[in-house]
Amino acid sequence: MSFFQKNKEIFIAAGIIAGGALTYLFVKGVSGGNNWIKKLKEQLALTANISEIGSNAGFSDANFQKELVALGWQSGWSWCVMYSKYVWSKILPKKKWDVAKNLIVVNSQNTWTNFDKDKSGYFKLSKTPKIGSIAIWKSSQNPANGHAGIVYEVHNDYFMTQEGNYGTGVGEQVKRTYNWDSANKEGLVLRGFINVV
Repeated sequence: MSFFQKNKEIFIAAGIIAGGALTYLFVKGVSGGNNWIKKLKEQLALTANISEIGSNAGFSDANFQKELVALGWQSGWSWCVMYSKYVWSKILPKKKWDVAKNLIVVNSQNTWTNFDKDKSGYFKLSKTPKIGSIAIWKSSQNPANGHAGIVYEVHNDYFMTQEGNYGTGVGEQVKRTYNWDSANKEGLVLRGFINVV
């Protein structure tokens, strides 16, 4: 029996040098247990072909829209945070989801504040993303608002997200930089990441 077959929980931290960029890949539970990355990728793929109808009015997939409404979204509202909430509803363990579902609200800044006040120990605000984190940005024009997305790939100088309310697709894949001090072309400044502990 191999090492990988004997161990139910495997943690791999692999530093891969490719084109001068150092990439870190963190995998939990490769054999058995909760395979976070697999579940995340499967869920992101399921929403990749859904499109938005009108401006925040609805979606091409009636079941997706019904689930978003059940999570607290209303037609006409921005839904980037609600997309992140939808994804987490599918992949978080029940005990963590039972806490997170009350902390994630339609506004990205209020969501950040809710997690900052949370004492459950299940989540941590960080400047370092993990696969499955919710990234939160603040608007440079209106700091009460912002944006959110699900991190699915992490690199030393950029990270990849799948986002709702970005373009016309439900699961738009976007390359993001760590712009802590200056707004990007959308007027957004990165605030940080909501990580699952």
